[in-house]
Amino acid sequence: DIILSTPLIKILKESFPNSHIAFLVERAPGEVLEDNPYLDEIIYYDKRKEDIIGSYKFFRSLKKKKFDLVIDLVGTPGTAWATFFSKAKYRVGYNVRIRKYAYNLITSDDRVERYSALKKLVLLKRIGIYKEEHKLYLKINEKHKKFAEDFFRINRMDNKRLKVFFAPNSRIPTKRWTKEGFAELGDLLVEKYGAHIIMQWGNPEELEYTREIVKLMRHKPVLMPKVMLKEMAAVIEKCDLMITCDFGPKHIGTAVGIPTITIFGSSKDIVWNPPENDKFIALKGNVPCIGCGLDKCEDMSCMKSIKVADVERAILKIRENGYLSI
Repeated sequence: DIILSTPLIKILKESFPNSHIAFLVERAPGEVLEDNPYLDEIIYYDKRKEDIIGSYKFFRSLKKKKFDLVIDLVGTPGTAWATFFSKAKYRVGYNVRIRKYAYNLITSDDRVERYSALKKLVLLKRIGIYKEEHKLYLKINEKHKKFAEDFFRINRMDNKRLKVFFAPNSRIPTKRWTKEGFAELGDLLVEKYGAHIIMQWGNPEELEYTREIVKLMRHKPVLMPKVMLKEMAAVIEKCDLMITCDFGPKHIGTAVGIPTITIFGSSKDIVWNPPENDKFIALKGNVPCIGCGLDKCEDMSCMKSIKVADVERAILKIRENGYLSI
């Protein structure tokens, strides 16, 4: 949600160039906003579920900032409270149940299914801004670029060889392609195209899942160490191609601009994949239940129907479109 909000931030700053724009965000994901030239301030909210009084005091403190305008980008109970207690003159938000009373400029959600970064812009229409732009923004500074350079050097990855970033995880099981698929694809890319494969993980559960994929491979990939978001982004930026499931790192790949193939199951590609399907390819199974929205499934026919050959064809399509040299 945060990185998909960056086009809105840019449009807002361009519309009000002399304004002071702040972004309220939890600390860990807020890292992707650092060094953003369209932001003047990042307000970190150290959320603790059990500390209701602490959250209340924090939200009340926002009034001291004397904001003229607050835009609630997600419409959760927490963001609605933050918007209400800011006491800003103009408070924009979605028409969602009781939360709508936190706002005095209410907009209905954009019911047309389209890329999430574009859908958020309906909020700006409520204050008379009708620009549309969906390019995600992520600034990688020199410190993070140096981390990536050291990472490639330590792992002896030749810059002349194809470098492919695998992001096989998701907290939602129905968004994961098969472990066997990722393993077979990795071996194919090494044997047929001489690729270096880099494997991503985020938390201990994802690490175990990724290790299970590695065990199935004949050619062992480079396993990412535990890193910060911007460090991972810098590594992704130096790669030639990203193969991913539909979850957070996928949007980092889009933001840094590398060709990305996303394997979709329960989620809808029209919502989570950018329109440029020549560079950012959405790959999905030809099954009637595709995009079902379920978090659990006994069958998983959508993911099982995607074969390694399908992914290779998508890679070759990206090459034909001029975004990859293999």
